[in-house]
Amino acid sequence: MNAKNSQREQCWVILSEWIEPRPASSLSNEQVAEMHHHFIDDLDAAGLLAGAGPFIDETGARDGIGMVIVRAPTRVEAMTIANREPWIANGFRTFKLKPWQRIAGH
Repeated sequence: MNAKNSQREQCWVILSEWIEPRPASSLSNEQVAEMHHHFIDDLDAAGLLAGAGPFIDETGARDGIGMVIVRAPTRVEAMTIANREPWIANGFRTFKLKPWQRIAGH
């Protein structure tokens, strides 16, 4: 591995989409959203969060798809993190996991 490759950090992009129709749940959207924000804050505090947020269109309206980028050395660890995300864990969203190497930024 050359010097440039040794500076790459293995990350994983968790691309999530709503499951339609949305499942019935005893939890409200507000409750799951609050759980989600705590989850993101906890990832950040643990140093595992590289970035997170919704996709939006040119008007600023949500596009319906969210993205979380986590630091994890393996797919298994990234899958564990993704499956703990409250929207996913409670059956409201499904996800795709894509490997991504960070070479710049924070």
